[in-house]
Amino acid sequence: MKITLEKPEKLYHFYPTTVALVAAKYRDKENAMAAAWHTALSTDPPLYGVALSPKRLTYELIKEAREFSVNFLLFEQLDKLHGMGKVSGRDVDKFSKFPLGKDEGVRIDSPIIREAYASYECLLEDEIDCGDHTLFVGRIVIIQYEEDFFQEGRLRTDLVKPILYLGSDNYITTREESHIKLA
Repeated sequence: MKITLEKPEKLYHFYPTTVALVAAKYRDKENAMAAAWHTALSTDPPLYGVALSPKRLTYELIKEAREFSVNFLLFEQLDKLHGMGKVSGRDVDKFSKFPLGKDEGVRIDSPIIREAYASYECLLEDEIDCGDHTLFVGRIVIIQYEEDFFQEGRLRTDLVKPILYLGSDNYITTREESHIKLA
């Protein structure tokens, strides 16, 4: 039986999706937050979008710094990623509470997560109001990635188990045997 919703509030039909740590730094304040609402927007120019609520500290830091990083972690680091998404950087230093290594970016000052198998350094190109979130459009200026984890630009799921979000604090990862290439 199909159900009709007039006002969909918690329908997670767009999941699973990868979760990323979005990080930003402005002056001496830095923060990272777990974000499931992110996506590639263009390859030429290379644009990547992250949708953040104005309630988030990372939102404020991106608006001030005009840059951010997008970092993808292994499923084995789920506890740290999830923890960074559950507390506010206004109340706690997330990098101390959930120890992850961080480096400065090559082209940006915002942190790059050392344990990430891939990271994008983005300069803010645009901001689009999308209801209760703002879509920050970043131009990717540098990509850092673990070479062995990719083949022809695709993630090697025989070596890497990405963090996939299902909504409502539920996560899964991939299984290599589920990989199917269609002609």
